[in-house]
Amino acid sequence: MTIIYRFRPMEYLIDNDPDNDYRELEKQEMALSSPRYFNDPLEGYQDVFWEGDEVLWENLLRHYLLNLHQAVITCALSDDKETLDKYAIEPKLTRGDLSTDELRQQFDTICRSFFEGKGFERVASSLASLPEPLKRNNLKQILSVIHRSALESVLETIALLNPQKAAV
Repeated sequence: MTIIYRFRPMEYLIDNDPDNDYRELEKQEMALSSPRYFNDPLEGYQDVFWEGDEVLWENLLRHYLLNLHQAVITCALSDDKETLDKYAIEPKLTRGDLSTDELRQQFDTICRSFFEGKGFERVASSLASLPEPLKRNNLKQILSVIHRSALESVLETIALLNPQKAAV
């Protein structure tokens, strides 16, 4: 038997007010909140881990580079006073979503620069050979270590392929 505890006002359960749309006891249904409306930050916390082969890790790093590339372009095109909070990492973004062949070529050059030029070609195989899966904080730490080099690859490539636009 599963027990669910909820702390809700009594009027949601048994209120005779016809304007009250809840009347959960009468309707025999429960209204549940989305996790983003929970008042406890750890309520609904999912302990996610990452584990995979070399191809998976290389694709994760390429996706990180792709989102970083998009973020740099967005920052360059944005007004200085505009807040960039709404421009988060886009999980569904793919190389094919880049709008021009020039941007796709730029992204390919960024990947070559990062993996070959910056010496990160063995990172994916190292991550694939870890004895235990990576938890969220460990992955954040790894990404924070490679972030500077990844950003350098993006900025250097943009400056190299677009010298007239590099000053933007």
